[in-house]
Amino acid sequence: MRNMSNIQTVDSADYHAEKYTLQNCRLWVLLVKDERQEISPMMREKKSKERIENDIKELEETFHWTFGESVDLEKITIDRMTTKSVLEERLKESAKLIPNEVGVFLCVFLGFGRSQYILLPKKENKEEMEKMDFSDVIKPFNGENCTALVMKPKLFFVQAETIDPVKPCSALFSGNAKEAELFRIPIHADIFVNFSSELAGKDWNQVLIPGEKEGSENVMSRYVKLLCSEVKELTSRVEIQQMVTRINYKIQKEISELKKKPSSTEDLLPLTTSQLTKSLFLFEASMKNTVPQ
Repeated sequence: MRNMSNIQTVDSADYHAEKYTLQNCRLWVLLVKDERQEISPMMREKKSKERIENDIKELEETFHWTFGESVDLEKITIDRMTTKSVLEERLKESAKLIPNEVGVFLCVFLGFGRSQYILLPKKENKEEMEKMDFSDVIKPFNGENCTALVMKPKLFFVQAETIDPVKPCSALFSGNAKEAELFRIPIHADIFVNFSSELAGKDWNQVLIPGEKEGSENVMSRYVKLLCSEVKELTSRVEIQQMVTRINYKIQKEISELKKKPSSTEDLLPLTTSQLTKSLFLFEASMKNTVPQ
């Protein structure tokens, strides 16, 4: 595990800085875990319990190994009883827990839906589903509702069926006074969202966990595997967009190596929407480590 001594505390954001750096900052990580294996018989994909658990395990190990003691990790679980109102309340409660010392907020969302929405039961124990806009997942953590995260990067990585990127939010503003000057900033500033691609069936989205041999049922999501691999392999100064571009490159390479080509109508590359106001670097100096097996 990388030893992150002398963790930097961020009492308030630096308005005049040109970049953000995760190194030495305190991270608040939220893992939203969807334990439902499917949400309807019409869904193209059914997730095994092993895949769900392996995704969470790999994410936890990756963030703790990479950032060490500078990580506060929290989990929210979605099950068949989790309605829209229930999830909204859990997200709001999670946002209230974030202290001012946090420098970066990171949410990994594992669930069913598209880039615009999440599918949840309309009522407990009912099969009828309703859509929750993904913007409502982001909302509790924006500059208006979570003052601890004003002008700090808020990163969302979403493993869900995705077709269109989220549209920019309305130009509402919130402010924060500093040195007798009022700074008016978009409440959705410094938000970065990376969505996994549209589902292309079980064979594409489900891969073996690292170290497993062909034929094993010990699987995980391809997107989560690539994301964790990229974070673990960081060895130098890397900007967040460079990292997701490398993930896209790896996916494109794997597509070209498939024996059975995906349909031309299926977009397999993740989608990114960014409203970052500064460049965001994961590490400032070289961090040479051997990726754990």
